[in-house]
Amino acid sequence: MEQEKNKMSSKKIILGIAILVVLVVGAICAYKIFSPKPVEGSKSITVTVIDDKGNSTTYNQKTDAGFLRDALEEIKDLTIEGEESQYGLFVKTINGVTADYDANGAFWSFSVNGELCNNGIETQPVYDGDSFEISYEAQ
Repeated sequence: MEQEKNKMSSKKIILGIAILVVLVVGAICAYKIFSPKPVEGSKSITVTVIDDKGNSTTYNQKTDAGFLRDALEEIKDLTIEGEESQYGLFVKTINGVTADYDANGAFWSFSVNGELCNNGIETQPVYDGDSFEISYEAQ
């Protein structure tokens, strides 16, 4: 009689564990099916490039990029070149226009929403609605 109670108790425990496993697996599946999916191009940004002659070109871009460099690399008609360093890409040339600091003190200045960027393009965050300006500056 005692053995039968233990068998019955063991069966209840096993059944309870099995039900718990099924519920957990079901919850995980439901989460994966119904959780929000990232929308391609979920952020809209504007990038304006002002070259050495004062000509400006504006690009409107939809992106999922988290950082400015990735977003800039997605823009089809925009070319960016520079030197890689331990801090990331040091931009020297944009759309064929080179800023040579050693020759004439020229550099590319990056701003977001009217404020100078506090980060390099590797670590400058990109948020929906951001407006970036990249301008050629010479001293």
